[in-house]
Amino acid sequence: VPFFFRVRNGFRFLRNIRYLKTTVLRRCVLATAAYSGFGWIGARIAWPLVAPVAEQPRSVCAEQVDEFSTWADDIWKTCKYWYSMVGVRDSDVLNILYPPGNPRFIRLKILNNGKPAGWAVLLDTVMSDSKYFGNMRVGSIADCLALPEDADKVISVASQVLEKSGVDLSLSNQSHASWGRAQRRAGFVEGPSN
Repeated sequence: VPFFFRVRNGFRFLRNIRYLKTTVLRRCVLATAAYSGFGWIGARIAWPLVAPVAEQPRSVCAEQVDEFSTWADDIWKTCKYWYSMVGVRDSDVLNILYPPGNPRFIRLKILNNGKPAGWAVLLDTVMSDSKYFGNMRVGSIADCLALPEDADKVISVASQVLEKSGVDLSLSNQSHASWGRAQRRAGFVEGPSN
């Protein structure tokens, strides 16, 4: 499954991304880039050139919800035939996967002109000595669903929620072509997948 990422905090990314620190030379280059300010420049100035972000319509917004209900069932009924490989994502299943009351999951209802267009489940995780991410604060778009033409709306709004929360790095794995394009339009780049 393709892996997409977007760096939010260049300094913390360069200091903590253990996946790239495979040699002494790489460790030195990354440390120099972090402490010289090039990490900040990369995240703030160069990143938009590498992965430009598409404008999000003002009619689209997210509402954080405690649980999934009939609106999620309606999205499931509308979307299930558009994807060849998708597990059931009605409110019953979603509330089992992402239990109400579990603060680990950030559940978003994505609204377009005030009507549900999709949903996303996010994670905001402070890593501790992670094999890949060191001690970064990592935001993940863990699960989401909408019609293919609404993928941009879901990914863009979910990404904005993670950015506002202060994550250092945003991640997502999306296999459908529409969702991959949505990731790129939201400023994500495709990285190595395990």
